[in-house]
Amino acid sequence: MSQQMVHDVVRFIQACEQLRTPKNIELYDKLIHEEFGEYIDAKNDAERLDACMDMIWVIIGYCHMKGWNVERAWEEVARSNLDKIDPDTGYVLKNEEGKVMKPKHWKAPALAQLVGV
Repeated sequence: MSQQMVHDVVRFIQACEQLRTPKNIELYDKLIHEEFGEYIDAKNDAERLDACMDMIWVIIGYCHMKGWNVERAWEEVARSNLDKIDPDTGYVLKNEEGKVMKPKHWKAPALAQLVGV
């Protein structure tokens, strides 16, 4: 996740004068659902890309409204996913359906500390 992405969304939120309130958290939750609906209804790749970018935007906005450190959370999830790569082969293990399997040494992302749990 680029710092620029987070910076742009926060800048927009500030220009909208949106404070971290339950009402704005609910707003961003609704926007996530709305943008996902637009993705489902997209008729071509341009519309899908637009919906994907809008989903990323409002998801970053939601995380900001919740007071979560999006960049730190991204780093932790990236660490966890990249740990699925076998250091000997440079590839991940997959099952018959193509799903990536978790190696024995794998650890889930430690996100509870980032949300105050």
